[in-house]
Amino acid sequence: MPIVMKIVPSLSALLIASLLFSCENNAQEAEYLNSSSPNVAFVNTSTMPAEPAQTDPIEMKPVRDTKTGRITSYLPLPVSWKVVTTPQGSQGYQGPGGIQVSGRPMEMYYFNIDPYVAQMTGQQVANPVPVQAIMQQNIIPSIQQQGGTLIKQYELREIAQRSQQMLQRTLNRSQLQAFDVVASEWNQPNGSKSLILVTRMVAHMPGGASTWGVGITELEAPARVFESAKETYLYAQANWQVDRNTAMAHKAKMQQMERESAQRLASSAAAHNARMRSNEAAFQATQRAHTSSSNAILDMGMEGYQNRSASQDRLRNQEVNMIHEEYTMTNPWDNRPMQVQSGYQSYYINSQGQVIGSNDANFNPNVHRDYNQTEWRKLNNGGQ
Repeated sequence: MPIVMKIVPSLSALLIASLLFSCENNAQEAEYLNSSSPNVAFVNTSTMPAEPAQTDPIEMKPVRDTKTGRITSYLPLPVSWKVVTTPQGSQGYQGPGGIQVSGRPMEMYYFNIDPYVAQMTGQQVANPVPVQAIMQQNIIPSIQQQGGTLIKQYELREIAQRSQQMLQRTLNRSQLQAFDVVASEWNQPNGSKSLILVTRMVAHMPGGASTWGVGITELEAPARVFESAKETYLYAQANWQVDRNTAMAHKAKMQQMERESAQRLASSAAAHNARMRSNEAAFQATQRAHTSSSNAILDMGMEGYQNRSASQDRLRNQEVNMIHEEYTMTNPWDNRPMQVQSGYQSYYINSQGQVIGSNDANFNPNVHRDYNQTEWRKLNNGGQ
């Protein structure tokens, strides 16, 4: 049953390919599965799906990135379930008796990011949407329009919690803020039943930008085998494993990106310093010409001289600000003028004199988890 959203083949592929911004190779903290040693101890508790009672043995099925073909993770599924390629080009599964699992790539968005940066990098920008809103506004209407009938829906909190813990252990400096999994069961017009899992995550990355994504996986089976297939698939979702080689490759990639970023910053700083030296030389020449011109008006009245002097002071202050790429602002803590680096729409300062600049109209450090340990006040324009 096609859905009017992009969907993924499994929860593990969904997040390993999208969220491993940087991975820590820590075998004591993170649960990795080495492709050469597929024997692992599964997580089974009274609140997690138990291993299906069946004669068909379980094996670790590799989950591959649809773009690179690299193994990202593993799902414990019956030997009789075969890995297939869906018509959309992504990975899926086929089980005996007409069991089908299909999907497409995950939809990812950025928020709390400079619009200019997002435009330059080609990232999609949108604020996070609650998972229940996605269900009510997208999933349920789409399936109902195609003749499906909703049986029930419920949260899979234990699966979501375990998956979040798995991923957080492999992330370097990014922080998973939210992770939700909602299941719904359907009667389909062809007589089959389906299980649809909607997964939503929100993550904060180093540097202040944040990302969120939503993915959907669908299992469809004839009514006579649906309960067994559902039990098997939920067990797999509760016990997926990260591929060690993928985690290490992501770590190496992120380290390279950090080195390249540091090199770009160093190059930008050198260019800025050279520009400042050139501007300072031009400013000194302007000052010499200004001094010569000022001497010609010394014989005019004191009142007129003072007025002109005040005006010239403002002009010189503007010239200095332009040369040094600064703004003159009013400190809200003591109402005195102060200088800040130009390039931002708004500035905030705390009582210790630390300043934050931002181009995000909705940014407020007093409610931001990285800054709200102290009070911040907004700097005002008009300081002299």
